[in-house]
Amino acid sequence: MSEQTFSHLPEHYTLGDIFSNRYGIRCYPATDNRTGMRYVAKVQTFPHSPSVTEAFLLSGAFESEKAVNEYYYDLGKD
Repeated sequence: MSEQTFSHLPEHYTLGDIFSNRYGIRCYPATDNRTGMRYVAKVQTFPHSPSVTEAFLLSGAFESEKAVNEYYYDLGKD
């Protein structure tokens, strides 16, 4: 099974209702309307690299890694 990363969902896909929401990752069933193939779409709301977290910590914007992750988790709820 291969994974593909998109910054947005292509137009020919339809998302269903959320079925999982843990640790800043929300999962939705996705269907390709052209072929009928079904997939899982994961929406990640936490920093995509450790260097982003480190930058927040070094700048003093957040006190801990947990605080950074909570910030991104809260962003994902909106």
